[in-house]
Amino acid sequence: MDSTDTLCQGPCMRHCTQRSALVANIAIIYMLTCIFYLAYTNAYVSTPFADSLTEEQRTIKMESASIRGRVFAFSAIVSTYIVWYQWKPFQ
Repeated sequence: MDSTDTLCQGPCMRHCTQRSALVANIAIIYMLTCIFYLAYTNAYVSTPFADSLTEEQRTIKMESASIRGRVFAFSAIVSTYIVWYQWKPFQ
């Protein structure tokens, strides 16, 4: 019997598994909602603010979006490392 066998027994394990599944389902629902929202708004919703920007303002916006994108990607990499290699919440 290894350490995982002793961790997976007891009356609370059923509740832990149910809560983990609930959180995972909520995360999937949120991701799908974001995808549908982006697809719908890009296809059918007008953008009066973006249409009113000057070329200089568009350049500033693109530079800012690029910086924010890099920060987000770096944060995702660090978070993935923490969850997979350090914290391991589901093992």
